[in-house]
Amino acid sequence: MDQPVALDTNTVHIYSITMRAIRLRVNYRLDIYIQGDNTQIGVRLRNGDFRYLPWGGFVEESLEGIGRPVKLKVDAYTLNNSWNAEWTELTSREFLLGSVYEQRAYAIVPFRVI
Repeated sequence: MDQPVALDTNTVHIYSITMRAIRLRVNYRLDIYIQGDNTQIGVRLRNGDFRYLPWGGFVEESLEGIGRPVKLKVDAYTLNNSWNAEWTELTSREFLLGSVYEQRAYAIVPFRVI
């Protein structure tokens, strides 16, 4: 959301904040995860098993090689978490590309469906 911030009476700056979010179903309810949430997310391992890891948030694509690539089980994602956000829905066979680093799971942005 763009919001003007007045620094003095003669200067106005516009800051654009992109509030990324993912949505997933947990015990029959939809939860929305944003940066900084203290929760866990389902990660699909190479052997096909799922494991829940602490949610680390979002990491830029340029840092992708630092962690181990994983598949994150989510229902939808958005680049603008506002009351009128446009969500991109995933099918039951689709995942978001993620990364695990120091036992925390991160979603890589820009989002990539795999």
